Amino acid sequence: MTTNPQPADSYASVSNSKRVDAFDAPRPAAVGSRIVSPETTYWLGERLFRLLGMRSGGSETLSAINSILVVRNDGVGDLVLTGPLLKALRSSFPDAWISLLVRPATRNLVELCPYVDEVLTFDRKSSDKSTLAVVRRLLRAIRLSASSLWRRRFDVAIVPRWEADHFFASYLAYLSGATCRIGYSERVTAHKQRYNSGYDRLFTRVLCDKSIKHELEHNLDIIDCLGGTAVSRQLEVWLEEDDNRYAEGILSCLEPESPVVAVGIGSASPARRWPAERFAEACSWLTHAVGCQVVLVGSPREMPLAEQVVAMCRGRVLNAVGRTTLRQAAALLGSCNFYMGNNTGTMHLAAAMGRPVIEISCNASTCSASHRHSSERFGPWGVEHCLVQPRRPLPGCSDGCHKPEAHCILQVTVDQIKTTIESRLETWCGPSMQIRP
Repeated sequence: MTTNPQPADSYASVSNSKRVDAFDAPRPAAVGSRIVSPETTYWLGERLFRLLGMRSGGSETLSAINSILVVRNDGVGDLVLTGPLLKALRSSFPDAWISLLVRPATRNLVELCPYVDEVLTFDRKSSDKSTLAVVRRLLRAIRLSASSLWRRRFDVAIVPRWEADHFFASYLAYLSGATCRIGYSERVTAHKQRYNSGYDRLFTRVLCDKSIKHELEHNLDIIDCLGGTAVSRQLEVWLEEDDNRYAEGILSCLEPESPVVAVGIGSASPARRWPAERFAEACSWLTHAVGCQVVLVGSPREMPLAEQVVAMCRGRVLNAVGRTTLRQAAALLGSCNFYMGNNTGTMHLAAAMGRPVIEISCNASTCSASHRHSSERFGPWGVEHCLVQPRRPLPGCSDGCHKPEAHCILQVTVDQIKTTIESRLETWCGPSMQIRP
């Protein structure tokens, strides 16, 4: 039997004197990249900003920073991992105005963040790299800057993203008019150097730290660059009582005595999606053999996938995919015993709510830690974590899964998931839990 809660809102509505030498997107179209290249944007922008008086009077010293822009218009997981940086900025610059620029789809997640003064949005519309699309994107960014950014006279603009920027974030930071613009160099990875050639020119300070570490640590290295101090490495989600009440309403149809498992079936990258039929088999086993209750959690674009899982699942599944806001999803995850599923934004929300995680990875244990699907870079932070992954990459992949569809992840079996859950069942669900034949 399948239970569907009532729908709520959408799940997500240089040549610089101070340089510090310290994904599957298409490469930009040649013509479009020449017309809106970093070099062209810089050449025109500097003349415009000098006319507007926006390239003087700023300072990069700790005591003189009065306004900060953080550009984080990439994924849900990326935004979740930025919380400690925002907290460090507020602690280090208590009187500064801090603006956070995100995608419209992720605004709900940070609307209540106490460390920022305002949340702005920029809609990239699509990843289209055609000349017309790139020019339109640039014009929208200029309109946003003229209407909402230039009046702030930002002292600092920050782009925390370490990996290649396919989100126009570097351009947004430059067009903000900020005196000091900080980001990671195009040279930190070969992938980034290929796709972001010339982007360093848009910054006044670039960090060239090529070391492999968790993305949260890369985020916090920004505060060191500014002379501030990281005050916490703990993830946070900022909820209001209505979010908790909605989550309670969704879960009210479940048995209060039985453990609840949150299952994340989707991912922005098809390479990271475990097959729907295997999720259905694992969920059937959880309900029949283990006695757990299963809640599917995800975004609206994952609703067709959720319907497939539900149709194939034997047993009761609560389908909440596409029926919560991000904050409501976080509240729901916080009420579950653990999360099992793909490496996706939902997984990071579960970790931020303190839930243990079973992560199904598309990268084998022998793959490079620097790869964009690496759990060392993007694994759940700060919680007990079990990684289920292929033993070795399939032909065509070496340092990580490079295919545009599910490929290496197909080697992960349902039996691997069962074994992992059995090993943690008493710890996560209580000593009375027994596996039934």
